[in-house]
Amino acid sequence: MPVHEEIVELLREGHSPAAIAKRIGISHSDAVQHLFAEVYRGRLSRSDILLAISDQVAGEIEHLLAHRNIRDRWTLQRVLREEKTNLEIDDALLYYDLRQAPLDSSSELHFLDAPSLGILRSLIQQGESIMSTLDILKTEIEALKASVSSVATSVEGAATRVQQIMGVLESAPTKAEIEAMAADLENNVKRPLLVAKMALDAIAPSPAVTTEPPPAIPAEPPQAPPPEQQASAAM
Repeated sequence: MPVHEEIVELLREGHSPAAIAKRIGISHSDAVQHLFAEVYRGRLSRSDILLAISDQVAGEIEHLLAHRNIRDRWTLQRVLREEKTNLEIDDALLYYDLRQAPLDSSSELHFLDAPSLGILRSLIQQGESIMSTLDILKTEIEALKASVSSVATSVEGAATRVQQIMGVLESAPTKAEIEAMAADLENNVKRPLLVAKMALDAIAPSPAVTTEPPPAIPAEPPQAPPPEQQASAAM
């Protein structure tokens, strides 16, 4: 793979320019030159490069700019060396250069502070996660379509075979032919339909059927005997 293509791939994977330079074995300035060449070609944007720089570097630079009298790149470089920071100084200076100018000619983001960068990175990661989930759903939908197609084929085959058997039955078949049709029904109708039902249950399980006992019929209250019987009983 050519160096410029490898650099683009590494940046898109989330590696910072300093990490890319170390991994490939070139200087930081050479790595940056390759990156900006890809910006010129339209494969990358300056915002891609800025977002690849770590939150730690971005946060430290924003802190220094807020609390130190830093007005240019050279002052920032001197302060970083005096601070003896563990930051990648080359990435820190690159971050400063990028934040001083609009990210892209077509971008409305002319300035990003450290919290905004963190939010933007989080949104990008969430977007990538959503895209991955959509890909999984697309695969599952394709599998469901294949299952439904298989079920439809099984049902159509069974229906065709039933029609053929009905035609044979109308011609007064012999006992041997009837036994053969029974076996045919078992193998070419009943089993395919059973397989189709199992496939449908796997796609959309049937609701559970509950068998409840019929409601009890209330007993009728005892009826009073006629008045004549009541009178004879009293005598």
